Amino acid sequence: MALEQLSYEIRQRIWDGSIPLQIVLAPNECRLMDTVEPYYCNAYRTSYFPLYFDRIISFFKPYLRDPAAAQSPEWWLEFEGVPLKWNLPIGLLYDLLTGLDPTQIDNPNYDWHIPWVLVLHHVDYPTGTLLRLTTSSQMPSVIAQMPSPALAESIQPAIAATAAAVNIPSSSALVKSPSSLSPSPNQSQYGSLGNQSPFSEAIGALVDNWVNRVKEADYIRRGNAKAVMSLSRIDSDALWQGVLNHSFETFWSVAKKLLPQDNRSIRYIPIKLYLPSSNRTLQALVPPYVTPSTTTTSGLSISSSFSSAQATDNSSTLHTIGSALHDHLPELFPSRRTCLLARPVLHGVVLPLSAPLVDIMRNCMYSDGFLHICISMIA
Repeated sequence: MALEQLSYEIRQRIWDGSIPLQIVLAPNECRLMDTVEPYYCNAYRTSYFPLYFDRIISFFKPYLRDPAAAQSPEWWLEFEGVPLKWNLPIGLLYDLLTGLDPTQIDNPNYDWHIPWVLVLHHVDYPTGTLLRLTTSSQMPSVIAQMPSPALAESIQPAIAATAAAVNIPSSSALVKSPSSLSPSPNQSQYGSLGNQSPFSEAIGALVDNWVNRVKEADYIRRGNAKAVMSLSRIDSDALWQGVLNHSFETFWSVAKKLLPQDNRSIRYIPIKLYLPSSNRTLQALVPPYVTPSTTTTSGLSISSSFSSAQATDNSSTLHTIGSALHDHLPELFPSRRTCLLARPVLHGVVLPLSAPLVDIMRNCMYSDGFLHICISMIA
């Protein structure tokens, strides 16, 4: 298989991953004595909860104790008492809050939380935990209005090392969803949301937050945000519309322009590490390369330990998932090659420690440009 085609398939498989949801209306929001039937839907892992609020609230509207609440954008979801941060991707929230262990894929007794049962609230919005959903963006042009840069090259030679990281079996409970569930967001549903909809304000707040993270990721990669700020109006709008309408082709036709062609043009990899059983997030500054002189705890040079990740000019070695985690979380990853105490989970799968980090970035980044990696403890 050609490397370019492999990259395309990895990106699309990640983009199409979904999680079945069961949304339950909180008892104090319901006007009926008996509980209301739950709302079921499939949610794309790379999407965001505010994009689903319109139809979720529409479903529960006849049963609301306060009918006026249906016109409010500030609804929120919780899982086992924990409010869900609407500005984080759905797949990240699922991996993080369920403590997902993808290695249990063949264990019939493992609780996958499928469907993922969430409780819908309106009252007592947790302002101490969640950002407000009332800061609206007008969204005529999402990012900037200048000529777009040249297209980036589509793939790097070491991409084959990442194939195993996203080769999810089609029978996996993580991506296989019941066919009876409602479809996910699409253009006809969300492209028509006008300024009169209460959820247009919520989506505006999501746009503001998402754009800031796209710019932040671009700054981390290049040392400036010129690439994203130089996008044409058509491209900047298309980038967000790809997320809004969950259009793989629309999003990646622009997103690949934001990735530097040469690995040596990358200053750092945009990466956030989410630590288990805590509210801590580590935003690590990891360059694409380490020097050959850096040694492992066993005394072996990284270049000899990771010969498959050698740079083309042999002057340095590409950072791998294992070397980056060992550098920034040595207490959880004492080995660069073997998961002893914890595992890195991205998009519902365990990342191989030998995979070059820059190739994971090029093919497995979320729509905001970051690698949001959950750290799952080994029982």
